[in-house]
Amino acid sequence: MLVADYTVVPVSSTTAKLVWQGQADTHGWVFRNGERLYGPIHSDSLTREIPVPWQKHEAIALEIHELPIDVTPEAIAFEPNTRPILVWNSVP
Repeated sequence: MLVADYTVVPVSSTTAKLVWQGQADTHGWVFRNGERLYGPIHSDSLTREIPVPWQKHEAIALEIHELPIDVTPEAIAFEPNTRPILVWNSVP
């Protein structure tokens, strides 16, 4: 299951804290820009909390998956689109 409800808390100019609610019978997996950052994550508490490398003003794609331990997820998103596509009408 892809986790949609999570919180990102800045810790410093290079790190943020990622917090979400897990389930007792699942393990968490975190992907950053399409690459596995953490996983499997399991704790006694349902609240999962991990540090994430994150430069100030950096655009990244985060994915959090909560799945049974026997399932290994693959990333959905690979690279964030940080370049806008701009198109202008021709000037007469």
